[in-house]
Amino acid sequence: MLYTMIYNRFLIIICLMASMNACVPYKYSYKNKEEKLALNFIETQDKFEMEYLYADAVKRLENNSNHEMALNRGKGRMAGFIQPVITGAMMFTKWLIESNVKKYTAVYEFSTAKHAFYNDISTLGPYDPNGIKFRGFTFIRSFKHKKKDVVLDTALFLRVAIDRSDSGLFDIYHNSTFRLCVDSFALDFSKAKVDDRRWYLPWTLSRKKGATHVDVNIEIVVQASWVSNEGQIHRNQIVGEFQLQLFDVPLDKTQPGAADYFKKLKGLKLDGKSFLVPRSPGVFYDIESRDYKTCYGTGDFSLHLKITEIGNRGKFKEIIGEHLNKIPTSM
Repeated sequence: MLYTMIYNRFLIIICLMASMNACVPYKYSYKNKEEKLALNFIETQDKFEMEYLYADAVKRLENNSNHEMALNRGKGRMAGFIQPVITGAMMFTKWLIESNVKKYTAVYEFSTAKHAFYNDISTLGPYDPNGIKFRGFTFIRSFKHKKKDVVLDTALFLRVAIDRSDSGLFDIYHNSTFRLCVDSFALDFSKAKVDDRRWYLPWTLSRKKGATHVDVNIEIVVQASWVSNEGQIHRNQIVGEFQLQLFDVPLDKTQPGAADYFKKLKGLKLDGKSFLVPRSPGVFYDIESRDYKTCYGTGDFSLHLKITEIGNRGKFKEIIGEHLNKIPTSM
C-alpha cells in the first residue's frame, strides 16, 4: 500500500515535470512563423571557351572523415526499498527523453523543375559542355519575426556554385561531370528547437544552459529528362546527388570563433557529383548548306533540396546519456 502511494505521487511529479518540460526556446531557434522558402539559379550567358579552359586546366593539373559521435554511458544499479517506484518513474523519464528527440529536428524541402542547363543548342553531342548557363543557386529560408517593424527576417542563406577549379574543369570536359562548392552560408535562426534550459532528472538541475549550436545536413538531388539518340525517353532520372554536413553551427554570432566558422566554409566542396545534363537530339536548318542537320537541345533538369536541422546537437541526450543505463527497466 505504501509502495502504491509513493509510486502514484512520484508519477504525478514526473508528469508535472513533463508539462513544464516545454521550456522557452533559445532566442535564435525555433523560428518558423509564416515560413517562406525561395531558390534562385545562378546563371550566365557567357560561354565556356572550351579549347582555352580545357588546355589551361590540363596544363595546371600536370604541374601540380566521417563524423562520429560516442556517448559514454555509465553502468550501475539502484537499490533499496524504493526501487519499484523509481523503476516506473525512470521508465517514463526515459520515454520522455527519447520522444523529445523528434521535437528537436526540423526538415524542410524545396523543388524546382523544367529549367534549361545550357544557353544554346549544340552540334557536338549530348554532353557538350559549351554554353553551360547553370552556375549554381541561392536558397533562402525566411520567416515572420515578432518585431512589428520587420516583415520577413532571413533565417538561412545558402549559395552554392559549380566547381570551376582546375580539377572541376577537368571533370566537366573529360568526364562530363561537375561538382558543387559552398560560396556562402549563414544561419541566423534555426527552425529546429534549441532549449536554453532543460531538467529531466534531479541530478541534471545544475545544467543552466543548453547548447547554442545546431547540426545541419543539406542534400541536393539533380534530375534530368531527355530523349536518347535511339528514341528512348528518360523522365526525371537522377543524374547527380550532393550532400553537405555541417556540425556545431553557431547560432550566436557573438560567440568566439563564430565568424571564422562561416568564413572557412567558402570554397568547401560538397560530397558527391553530378553528370552533365544530357541534351536531347533535334534538328535545325543550316542556312549555308540549305539543309536540315542534327543538333542537341539545351538540357531539361530539375533540382530538389532537402535541409535537416538538429537542435541542441542531441545535447539533452548527452546531458543524461551517462545516466540512461542506470535507469532500471525491471525489478
